[in-house]
Amino acid sequence: MNSAGRRLEFQHGSVVRLGGPLVSAHLLVDAVGLTLIDSGLWGLARELRQVVKALGRRPEDLRNIILTHGHLDHAGGAAEIQEWSGGAQVWVHAADREHVLQHVRFAPGGWGVT
Repeated sequence: MNSAGRRLEFQHGSVVRLGGPLVSAHLLVDAVGLTLIDSGLWGLARELRQVVKALGRRPEDLRNIILTHGHLDHAGGAAEIQEWSGGAQVWVHAADREHVLQHVRFAPGGWGVT
């Protein structure tokens, strides 16, 4: 992970970049848990599972998925990731909520609107 420059270390945690050059997401890692910024497209969940395991963390350590906006390249993988995590809270701006709900399957509950 570090050799590719995909993980940045900070005083209180780190950030791991997931995805490729066109579509990416970022995993915030700290002692409290994991937060995913954007979920990328549907296939990102596989890479996320590998990274979480490599970090010695568990799926339920992912507590929040923050979607910067409702486009599928930012929100398309959220439902799969939410289910894998056991119910991470998904956060999205109120202006994008209906769009995301129409185009992405989510588990009932587990929604926050900022």
